[in-house]
Amino acid sequence: MWTDNEITDLLKRVNPLPDPEVLPDHSERLWASLESKRTDRSAPATKPIYRRRAALVAAVVAVLVASSAVGAAFVFDADVPPLDREFDAAEQPILTVYGNGQGIADGCAWRLAFASTGRPLVGGPCGVFELTDDRWEMIADEAAVGVAFMDVAVDGEGVIWVASPDQPLRRLMGDGFTEMEIGSPWIAAALDGTIWAVDFGPASTGGLVAYTEGVWRTIEGTEMVTGVAVGSDGVVWILAGGELTRVSQDTVEIVDFEGPRGSLDSVTTTPDGAVWFVAGSNDVVDRLGVSDTLNYIVRYDGGSSTRIEVPFAEISDLAVHPDGTVWASSSLHGIFSYDGESWTRYGVDDGMPANEVYRLDVAPDGSVYAATAQGVVRIRPKS
Repeated sequence: MWTDNEITDLLKRVNPLPDPEVLPDHSERLWASLESKRTDRSAPATKPIYRRRAALVAAVVAVLVASSAVGAAFVFDADVPPLDREFDAAEQPILTVYGNGQGIADGCAWRLAFASTGRPLVGGPCGVFELTDDRWEMIADEAAVGVAFMDVAVDGEGVIWVASPDQPLRRLMGDGFTEMEIGSPWIAAALDGTIWAVDFGPASTGGLVAYTEGVWRTIEGTEMVTGVAVGSDGVVWILAGGELTRVSQDTVEIVDFEGPRGSLDSVTTTPDGAVWFVAGSNDVVDRLGVSDTLNYIVRYDGGSSTRIEVPFAEISDLAVHPDGTVWASSSLHGIFSYDGESWTRYGVDDGMPANEVYRLDVAPDGSVYAATAQGVVRIRPKS
């Protein structure tokens, strides 16, 4: 059994924004880690929402800056806690790994999106890259995205947006970026072209804002937003203050769902109008050799909710395939899929370049893409 100190040391190495004070709570850790960067923008006061140590923040930012300068964001230790249970074996998936040889260096893949052409995009502290003819071509360098890069999205007109709290929100127009008047760590694009973002401006409370026809408007009644997703029906779902909140025509409504009331994370939507997210309980259990909170994947269809227990530690993202398969990633143990009955694991033994996975997304062609510590992976499951 691993000791608490060993687990903390490991998690500090494998998480992009480590904070041993709030390890079980990803959203709070992100907000706390980002707060220090607000001092670089009009010198606002740091909100006294979460306790942070200035030295730790400075160290994290220093590591990000130094690492991006050499083209690799982090150094990862392959020694992870052993699996203590069996998962279904992946049945020879068609798996493609993109790494240094294909133009994407270790540590450069943090977020995923898809261009209007269907081509995958990956963003990180090294810049934004597009996959063309099996090679990742840079379309924006690290100077354009900032070392605190957080998100990338594509709007209904095919315009690429990049979110980075240490720089203004930007959109790629032609060969250059146009800067917006706000900074934002999280963004989402609606089919009608509206951009939904979390306002990270000096005077903001981290509320939701919308950009339509060149004008930003503030959605009143939202603050400390930690996740945004837009459904095909135009309904916006946010995670804010530990609650799932529905925003429709600027009407804000907190949703009463059945499930644990711990931290909420990784919100996404499906074409049937349902919203999916990760909900953490307050119970700490041993998950594959790691002491972690017991997490559930929750599906809410507007009237009722169902939940799936997550049998692994440090869940980092969630995606739902059109065929109903649930895909989830871990920052320790790779990728997992759930077919309604059992979990299948994809790890280094199955051809993954690393078990540290940050983000998942489903491509228009049904492939599952993953941003990992050592490149990007494309999984085409056997039908």
